[in-house]
Amino acid sequence: MSMQLLVSTQVLAALMLALCSAALCAEKEPPIRRSDVVFMGNKGVEVTRAYGGTVVSWGGRPWADNKKALAAHHTRVQAIRALGVRYCPGAAFRTAFKGMIDFAPKDFMDSVCRTLDGKPILVPWLWDHKQKDGHPAYWFCTNAPGYRAYLKHQVKLCMSTPAEGLHIDDYAGTAGTEWRGGCFCRHCMAAFRE
Repeated sequence: MSMQLLVSTQVLAALMLALCSAALCAEKEPPIRRSDVVFMGNKGVEVTRAYGGTVVSWGGRPWADNKKALAAHHTRVQAIRALGVRYCPGAAFRTAFKGMIDFAPKDFMDSVCRTLDGKPILVPWLWDHKQKDGHPAYWFCTNAPGYRAYLKHQVKLCMSTPAEGLHIDDYAGTAGTEWRGGCFCRHCMAAFRE
């Protein structure tokens, strides 16, 4: 894989983070304190109160881009923020297979990471997950234009309600597929040849 492709994935992650971190930079105290109790995901008001949660990281995003999903997400986030908890929604670079399939139902396979033999690469720790029509948890290529469009869409959904930051999960994206034999999709191969 060319250095250009690796850098472009890192640049995309950095740009996404920069767009969402203005609130953190404006704070007078450090964004994360030694005394913070950070939750991986929004566990709801009762659990957050019980454990004294102060930060939600990997807080998710609306399950769909429609009024009902956006309103439910906003209500859930605002309930946590009303406790004084700082909230960081989450964008997934490797595990968003369901969302990508829904986002591009006709051509999502064009964005799947591939081995040298052209076989799709699956997210290894989600081997038992299935999506519509029995599709497995494909590992999507962060160099593919279709998947990049979906990543931007994810961030739009993440930031649809006020937040203090953004959790970018598995930020290495395609660069992390080397141990699974990839990525040799048409987008990576074209860029490598260039």
